[in-house]
Amino acid sequence: MPGTRMHFAGAAKPGSDRKDPPNVPVLTTPAQWTIWSPRPSRLRIMVVKIRLARFGRRNAPFYNIVVAQARTARNSRPLEVLGTYDPIPKPDPYDDSGKLHKDIKLDTHRAKYWIGVGAQPTDTAWRLLSMVGILPKKNFGPVPRETNEPVEADKIKIR
Repeated sequence: MPGTRMHFAGAAKPGSDRKDPPNVPVLTTPAQWTIWSPRPSRLRIMVVKIRLARFGRRNAPFYNIVVAQARTARNSRPLEVLGTYDPIPKPDPYDDSGKLHKDIKLDTHRAKYWIGVGAQPTDTAWRLLSMVGILPKKNFGPVPRETNEPVEADKIKIR
């Protein structure tokens, strides 16, 4: 973008003619890049997400678990590929019970790093990361009410 520059924390180099503008935002974490612009309306914080990128054929999906900027396209080049997810159940070659398993391969150290620096997983990525044990389980959808109160028979309407 013309007229913009990346600003990392720190002052101008000694002996240079460059002067830093006042109140320049500072790079907070590697997952959030702050872009400085002479026009305040162009100030943006880029959010990094952990999400799925779809590959494979029609009716045979295959997903890469990736770290990417939130505003980029689904299958654009990611910052890093953390692993793969195959949602089609297949028999496990190491299990003789005949059960079908969905394959998840994930670099847990890198996933923990990206979560630690502020990357936000999508709902599907959250579910996969909780299956591996990196994140706690999260209930999606409406929360059921817990009522143990007895209901009187005359208040129940039967059609």
